[in-house]
Amino acid sequence: SYEFIHDYELALNCYFMLLVLLLVCRIAMIHTRDRRELVYSAQIDGLTSLYNKEHTPPVIDAFLRTGSPDLLHAFLILDIDKFKDVNDTWGHAVGDVILQRVGAFLKAQFRDEDIIGRIGGDEFVILMKNIGSKDIALLGQIRAVKHAEMDNQSITFSVGLAFSPEQGIRFDDLYRNADKALYQTKRGGRNNYTVYEKA
Repeated sequence: SYEFIHDYELALNCYFMLLVLLLVCRIAMIHTRDRRELVYSAQIDGLTSLYNKEHTPPVIDAFLRTGSPDLLHAFLILDIDKFKDVNDTWGHAVGDVILQRVGAFLKAQFRDEDIIGRIGGDEFVILMKNIGSKDIALLGQIRAVKHAEMDNQSITFSVGLAFSPEQGIRFDDLYRNADKALYQTKRGGRNNYTVYEKA
């Protein structure tokens, strides 16, 4: 009798189907992982692990568009003072280390729900959500951060600040107004902050 051949065929088919099912699951897992990594790399700045230039504006716009118009938010632009001198004096590798530390510092300084992005070489923006008042603490601690690569010197920020909804309900408007305030900070000698005031 050759009945055993039929049993072997059934077992072999079941085994083959199981292998195919496992292979499909594995491909789906790899695809999901790769897609997640692709989305992450498209949204996150590789050096600082903050939102990148392309992703920061739409994230802020989406929040402002769906948020309550009665809540107060603070929009900050931060520039590292004389960052070009850091690159020129100690090299771009040290400059990259400084940017990484600034990214880590900003993530530690602000709340998890705040939106933080790097939108230029040494330019960062932060949207502080749902603040209680306009009296907010601004980054004095950065002066205490020393950098061995820079002979233990510290770095400082120039900051421009605008408030939403009073001075804008879109990224572009807030950025424009905070940038004007930042320019005033730089004209005043840097290492300070200026709140935008409509002329």
